[in-house]
Amino acid sequence: MSLSLFQRLSLAVAAAAFAFVMPAAHAQTARAKGAPITAAIVSNYPPLEFKDPATAKLTGFDVDLGEALAAKLGTTIKWEETSFDQIVCTGRFTAFAIATASRTISG
Repeated sequence: MSLSLFQRLSLAVAAAAFAFVMPAAHAQTARAKGAPITAAIVSNYPPLEFKDPATAKLTGFDVDLGEALAAKLGTTIKWEETSFDQIVCTGRFTAFAIATASRTISG
């Protein structure tokens, strides 16, 4: 089964949104009101998440989504760069409240 570019991008966006939304309820109860949300990010998947070489600042769709969600919740995000394996394989959110990571559909 071959997916079009639009289908792949749609799946990536859905996965990114899912990564933010699912743990959000727990994150809100576990942190002090107004404290920043600690979010894990893998910054090697442009255009969804990457570090701008000119400014060394995290940027991309997932960063914009995280910042918008935090603003809507009346707080900020503290980004923690990590590896994809640490986000996906451990299944435990101990050092961060939410995570964002993208991956390519293969097969």
